[in-house]
Amino acid sequence: MDSRHYYHSKLAEARELRGKSQQEIADELKVDRQTIYRAEAGKSVSYELLAALCGLYEIPMTNVIVARPELAPAPTAA
Repeated sequence: MDSRHYYHSKLAEARELRGKSQQEIADELKVDRQTIYRAEAGKSVSYELLAALCGLYEIPMTNVIVARPELAPAPTAA
């Protein structure tokens, strides 16, 4: 999944609301901090990671997943 499939900014907002750093979240999920960075930057991440983040942040997946990704604009190259 990439930024056409999920609202990456909502992940960063949810983390910041909990007062956690990317490293703290990575430690809790037992992943590398770069994995959390990529998720929050809209890079390609797994569905499993999005599910784990939503579970940790206690937010429904439906708040993060784009309902119709075929209608969302393609991500721009950074």
